[in-house]
Amino acid sequence: MLNKYEHLDEEQFWDIMDDCFPEELDIDYAADKLSERSEDEIIRFHNTLAEITERLQDIKIFDADGSLLNSSDAELYVKCFIVANGKAFYNGILADAEFDASDETDEFEDLLDLTEDTLNLKGLEIDYNKLREMV
Repeated sequence: MLNKYEHLDEEQFWDIMDDCFPEELDIDYAADKLSERSEDEIIRFHNTLAEITERLQDIKIFDADGSLLNSSDAELYVKCFIVANGKAFYNGILADAEFDASDETDEFEDLLDLTEDTLNLKGLEIDYNKLREMV
């Protein structure tokens, strides 16, 4: 039987992202802000994050030499960077269907650990059956 993951309304998701990353990509600040929310809301945030990130699967990501990125891990880290930069940035990349990731700072792997870090910060046990995998 497949898990039915709970999600946030998309506008609520982007509001939380804006709250967590108001000026810079600071994962500690984001975990502190997200920890102000309930466990259920954190889990739904995570599942929405996974879904939003997955929508970027068809964009072309180019590296420093102009070739397509060919590492699934590197692609995921770049997608996390795109999402963490907010709704307008994300929608622009979706519309363009490509992203130039030639700058080393165009990755944000830490976003993958935000949910676990936040739940740990709150002293809560992590139920991975409720969390959609980030791919």
